[in-house]
Amino acid sequence: MATRGRGRRGGRNNQPPPPAFDQQAFMEAMGAMTATFLQASSNVGQGGSNNLQKFRSHNPPTFVGGGDPMVADNWFQQVDKILEAMEIVSDATKIRLAIFQFEGDAHQWWTWAKPIDIGRMTWGEFQELFMKKYFPPAVREVKAHEFLNLKQGAMTVMQYVAKFTELARFADDYVATDLAKVRRFENGLKLSIRGKIVGHRLHEFDEMVETAMAIEREVEDAKRIREAGSKDRKKEGQFSTTSSGKRQKISTPPGDREISCNFRVRHRPLPLHERGLRSQARAWAEAGDRAFRPGLQGPRGESSPSHHRFYRQISQ
Repeated sequence: MATRGRGRRGGRNNQPPPPAFDQQAFMEAMGAMTATFLQASSNVGQGGSNNLQKFRSHNPPTFVGGGDPMVADNWFQQVDKILEAMEIVSDATKIRLAIFQFEGDAHQWWTWAKPIDIGRMTWGEFQELFMKKYFPPAVREVKAHEFLNLKQGAMTVMQYVAKFTELARFADDYVATDLAKVRRFENGLKLSIRGKIVGHRLHEFDEMVETAMAIEREVEDAKRIREAGSKDRKKEGQFSTTSSGKRQKISTPPGDREISCNFRVRHRPLPLHERGLRSQARAWAEAGDRAFRPGLQGPRGESSPSHHRFYRQISQ
């Protein structure tokens, strides 16, 4: 038993001493860690710079504030589209890139309204804060009412589609489904198009737009044909037919209003004294055909051929 005890004590005494502290190796390790940290920090900073360069390459619009809510809404929509195309997932990065485009009144507002820690702010919270300032709920209600009363009127189908799409986002509850969107668009079309499209019972918005545009082209073509026919009939009315069957143009005095007409020219009845004169002249002409010869006299002694020509002229 005593022998085993001495063995354990002897084994404990034979363990190697702990290594001496190597200060040089410790300093080298700390230097390597510091270099790694600095490299990582440099990469992060360069990544932010690259994001800004890519963002600016898309030519994002600047925003200076102002009183037109639609300008503010359009600015946010464009910036949001660019950030989505860049596939940026960090809300803090999105916010920093967006506010980089603030100028004038907008920059002053953000300096006052921004939270202490932007890193904890979500993109949705930024949108809510921005819209509350530049697109208040009262304006949204006005735009929703405008959408509910939207009609095509004098707009083309493409213009109507653009206006419909612009205002629809302010009335999401009324176009929650594609079918509801189609029906509301259909009800706003002008009668000449809606009357031809109702029977199709379309359910897809894109199909509705294509069909409406096709019908619009048909309506415009029919209108041009009618107008061309009307012009042709107007030109026909500028001519009259004489008793001999020939067409003659009716001249309109300068300054008078041109009236389309189509009639046959009829001679008025001759007075009795003119009828007798014409009958007598006709008789002289017929007699002259028989009597006038070189060196001969006419029925009443007229020997000049000019008399004969005169009688023939007035007898016609």
